[in-house]
Amino acid sequence: AFLLHDLKTLVAQLDLILGNAQTHKHNPNFIDDLFETLKHSNQKLHNMIQQLQTSSSNQTLLEGFQNPPQASNLDLADFLAKLMEKPNTLLPAPSFELPTPGLLVTIDPNKLEQCIIHLIRNAQQATPDNGSVRLFVTHTINSICLHIQDSGSGMNQTFIDDQLFQPFNSTKGLSGMGIGAYQARNYLRAIGGDLIVQSQPNKGSHFQLFFPRSLETYT
Repeated sequence: AFLLHDLKTLVAQLDLILGNAQTHKHNPNFIDDLFETLKHSNQKLHNMIQQLQTSSSNQTLLEGFQNPPQASNLDLADFLAKLMEKPNTLLPAPSFELPTPGLLVTIDPNKLEQCIIHLIRNAQQATPDNGSVRLFVTHTINSICLHIQDSGSGMNQTFIDDQLFQPFNSTKGLSGMGIGAYQARNYLRAIGGDLIVQSQPNKGSHFQLFFPRSLETYT
């Protein structure tokens, strides 16, 4: 299931490229993004193949897909700015408030991108086209928080407590497997962060992704 989930993410990225290629094929920025996405997808597929070849047990394989050891130091502002430049055909288009440069986190960039894209798409799917999906960042001395806030249908507390983070409990029927939020929270907790959700029916949802700050800082 984790393998299929990651494959579906890669297919969605390729579908997005193909869907926009005819319109934007003469745009140099689109071509640059196309090659960057293909490079990322190619590396991800190689990592998945390696995990399948080297895992000696089902448990090792499961841990590999949840927490691949590819962490590096990232400037969150730079990372998010590049991520938000990527094509996104779903509505409502997310608004983004650029955070202060120099907020460093030690994290797997591929896994972080997967977490954020999943939560943004969920927010868009839960929100009418004339609603809002907003991203902004807050931080303290010890942690950084990425907020993803929407004005969509929302969730009741029972669903959040009992179903949202349970794998294979998708609300999307056969189109999803219900492990995206589960993976995101598990990964953030594995690196010392967390994923907190506040939501009410018909009042939208507020996801807060907490990251521990990197020990390295700019000089």
